Amino acid sequence: MESNQNPYASPVDVAFTDMATQRMQLASRGKRIANLIIDNIVVQVVGSVVGFGFGIFFVLTFGEQGAISLEQEATVTYVGYAIGILVALAYFILTEANGQKTFAKLITKTKVVTVNGETPTFKQVVGRSFARFIPFEMFSFLTDNPPVGWHDSLSGTRVIDCSVG
Repeated sequence: MESNQNPYASPVDVAFTDMATQRMQLASRGKRIANLIIDNIVVQVVGSVVGFGFGIFFVLTFGEQGAISLEQEATVTYVGYAIGILVALAYFILTEANGQKTFAKLITKTKVVTVNGETPTFKQVVGRSFARFIPFEMFSFLTDNPPVGWHDSLSGTRVIDCSVG
């Protein structure tokens, strides 16, 4: 290993890097950060709306005189966590499997492709989506140049800039 390589950096597919310089350009670190922020806002808003709706339903269905017990409150909390995870998974899987773009990627003019520049398979999109839940994964692309996160390298995908070339 060369002394200037970061041992904690995500693996980079050399073949893709060579191809990317010829035909495609990976999304910049700035666009990746913008995608992260915008997508997290969308997931939080949608998750809050779904969670709030579930909370209202739960209180109306199981509550007595508009109140719930401490045990029921714990149940609502755990179900809320599950709803948050399911909303995030559904958001990323549905948007990236149907058009290769999340809401943020539409704004930043980026999209998900395979390391060969093709449309990712459903399995790759699901893998990307689950890999986002690895602790500290969101910081994995900050040290790489070009920026490739764990959810990219583990699923064999990359995010490219569609506004270039």
